[in-house]
Amino acid sequence: MKTDTKGEGRKIDEERKLGRVEEKEHVMKTGVMDEMEEEEEEEGEEEEEEEEEEEEEEKEEEEEIKE
Repeated sequence: MKTDTKGEGRKIDEERKLGRVEEKEHVMKTGVMDEMEEEEEEEGEEEEEEEEEEEEEEKEEEEEIKE
């Protein structure tokens, strides 16, 4: 196996470090995005539940009015 010259070895090391940093940044960004998507889904579910409860209350009120 051939050894790198002085400058080449440093370049390769720097590229590896940059690659790792970019990977970490990507993971951090996607992790944040995943958390945001989960929160949006939870909020959407809560809104749906609230709408269903409101509809049920409206139906009950209509039935009371009919009686």
